[in-house]
Amino acid sequence: ELKRVCKDEAHLYIFCSWHNIDVFKQTLGAYFNVKNILVWEKNNHGSGDLLGDYAPKYELIIFCSNGSKKLNGGRSSNVIKCAKMTTDNHPTEKPTNLLRHLIEKSTNKGDLVLDNCAGSFTTAIAALNTKRNYICMEKEQKYFEIGEKRITEWHTEKEQRLF
Repeated sequence: ELKRVCKDEAHLYIFCSWHNIDVFKQTLGAYFNVKNILVWEKNNHGSGDLLGDYAPKYELIIFCSNGSKKLNGGRSSNVIKCAKMTTDNHPTEKPTNLLRHLIEKSTNKGDLVLDNCAGSFTTAIAALNTKRNYICMEKEQKYFEIGEKRITEWHTEKEQRLF
C-alpha cells in the first residue's frame, strides 16, 4: 500500500529494532530503493534483559527512496544523536526535532508527509513546525485522542503567538 500511495521521488523512513531489520529491509527492498540504515542514538537505553544483554542506546531507521530524489541540504551522517522523549504520550514516541530533521531533509514547504503509524502525532507536530501538510493514521483510540489534543494545543499556541 505504501508503494501505491507514495509519490514518485518520495523518501521513506521506517523505524525498527535490530530484531526486525532483515525482514523489513527485504520487504521494503521489493518495492523501494533501500538507500541506507540510519542509527538514531538516544540519550539513554531502553529496558529489556537487564542482566543478560547489552543496553540498547539506539534505534534503526531504514531510509528508502521511491526514485532518485536527492536530500535537501547535502549529505548528513547516518548516525543521528537526539535525546529520547520523556513524555507519557506514547511508549515509543519519537523526538519532534528528530522527525523535523528527517522531514526537512526529504521534503519542501507545502509538501505532504504521511505517517501511517502516528502514535501521538509527533510527525504532525514536526510537519506543522516546518510548514508541511500531513496525513496521520493511528489505530489505537487512546493515542489518536492524545494526538488530536496535541494538534489542537499546537494551533492554540500558534494563535496566541500571533497576538
